[in-house]
Amino acid sequence: MHVSGKVFTFYSMKMGVGRSMALASTAWILARKGNRVLVIDWDFDNPGIFRYFNTLSSENEVVKSSPGLIDLCWEAVRAGGRQHKDILGKDSGYVSSPISAYITSLRHEFGKDGKVDIMPAGQQDRKFNVRLRYFSWSEFYDRFDGMAIFEAMFDWMVAEYDYVLIDSLNGRVRSSELFPFARTDKLVVCFTFDQDSINTTAQAAAFIKSRMAPKLQVFPTPMRVQYAETALLNQLRAMAQHVFAPHPTYVSQGDRKRYWGNVEIPEVPYYAYAHELPPLRDAAEDPKTLTAAYDRLITYLTDTFVTEAEPLDEDLIQAQMPGQYRTDSSDEKGDYWEMSVRPYEGEGVFGFVSYARNDVDMVMPLIQDINYLDYHLWWDEGIPGAIEWFPHLEQRIKQAKYLLVFLSSRAVVSEYVYKEVEIARKNRKPILAVRLDGTSLPQSIAELLGGYQILDVSGFSFEEKLGKTLRVMHQPVTRTTNS
Repeated sequence: MHVSGKVFTFYSMKMGVGRSMALASTAWILARKGNRVLVIDWDFDNPGIFRYFNTLSSENEVVKSSPGLIDLCWEAVRAGGRQHKDILGKDSGYVSSPISAYITSLRHEFGKDGKVDIMPAGQQDRKFNVRLRYFSWSEFYDRFDGMAIFEAMFDWMVAEYDYVLIDSLNGRVRSSELFPFARTDKLVVCFTFDQDSINTTAQAAAFIKSRMAPKLQVFPTPMRVQYAETALLNQLRAMAQHVFAPHPTYVSQGDRKRYWGNVEIPEVPYYAYAHELPPLRDAAEDPKTLTAAYDRLITYLTDTFVTEAEPLDEDLIQAQMPGQYRTDSSDEKGDYWEMSVRPYEGEGVFGFVSYARNDVDMVMPLIQDINYLDYHLWWDEGIPGAIEWFPHLEQRIKQAKYLLVFLSSRAVVSEYVYKEVEIARKNRKPILAVRLDGTSLPQSIAELLGGYQILDVSGFSFEEKLGKTLRVMHQPVTRTTNS
C-alpha cells in the first residue's frame, strides 16, 4: 500500500547559492534509492531546473519544450474555472491524463523502480513569457478557485509519487506565491555564510512558517561553503546557528551541532561552470564530495539521521566570535526576533497585542512586519519587573488605541487572551483579530468578537487587508467642536 508522498521545497533569498543543483541532486539520489520523484520548477523568474537533467543528449531539449506549471494554470483559467474538480479532482475518472500532460519523465534507468519526472515552469518558448506576463494570480485564486485547483493537483501528486520536490522562487515571498509552502512537509532554506544572507533568509523562513505553515519543519542549509579564512568562517557559523536557533526543532538540542556539521554543502569550483549533477561524477564514498553532502542532508529530510560526522568545536567558535554575534550557551531559545523588535514605550498611538505565549514563533514575524510599517505595538514582553503584571496589562489596554488579537487553537482556550479581549470590549476599544490557523472559535470568543473584522493569514490578500486596516486604526481621532 502506497503511503502518501512527502513534499520538500527548496528556497533561497538570493540566486546563485546552489539551490537548484542541490534539489536536482537530491531528486537523483532519491530515485537511485528506488523512489518515485517528481520535480516541480516553481521558479518563474529564473526557470531552468531542466538544465541539470541532461543525462541523454536530447533529454534537456525534451523537458525544455514540454508544457509545465504556468501552462496548466493558464488552461484552467481558459476553461473559466468551471468544474475544476472535473479537470483535476479525484472523482473525474481521468485525473492523471490532464496533469501528466504537463509532466515529462526522464528516460534514465534508475533501477529499483526509481524514477524522476519533471513539471517545468512552462514550455520554454515565446509563449512562456507572454503567458506569465498576462497571468493574473489574484484572479486565479479569487475568481477561479485556484486554491482548490492546487489542492487537487497536490493530492494527486502525493498519491503518485514518494517525493515531490519544489524549486521555489527566490527572494522575498509574496502572498500569491505562498501556496506551495502550505503543502510542504519540509523546507530546505539555502543560504551562504555572509551576514546578509543569514539574516534575510532567517526572516523569510520565519515569515513562511508563521504565515502558511506553522507546523512546517525548516532545515537551514549552508551552501557553497569555502574552507578558508577559518576564523571568519567560524564566526559566521556561530552567527547562523544563533539566528536559526528556532530551527530545526525536530533535532534534539544535543544533536544541533552535529546537524550543522553534517549539512554544510561545500563549494566545488567545477560545478560553478557546468550544469552537471554531482551524483553522476562524484565518488559517493568520499565524504568530502558534494554527493556525500547531499546524501547527508537527505538523511535528515527522510528521518534517517546520520551520526558519523563530528560536531563543530563550539568552544573554538565562541572564542573567535565577535561580541555582537556571541551567544550564551545557557540560552537554548536563541530568540532571533527578540533582538530586532521591542514593545513600544512612547507616548504615541499604539496597539495592544493579545496572543498565546506558545504562538510566539508565529506572532513575532507579523509584529516585525507591522513595526517595519512604522506602526507601534505593545505586548507582554514590555512588562517591567517586580510589579503585578495583570493590572499592568489592563492599564496598557486602556491606554492603547486598539487591540490586535492573534487567534489560534492555543489562543482560543487561553484564559488571558479571553480576559484581554473582554477588557478591550468593556473599554470600547476597536479590535482587530487575525486568525493564525483554521481553528473554529468557541462561542465565548465568537460572542466577544461579534461585529469585528477577522483576517486570515492564509488569505492571498492578507497583507493588503491588514495594511488598510492598520491605516484606519492608526488615524488620529478628529474631534468636532461646537462653535
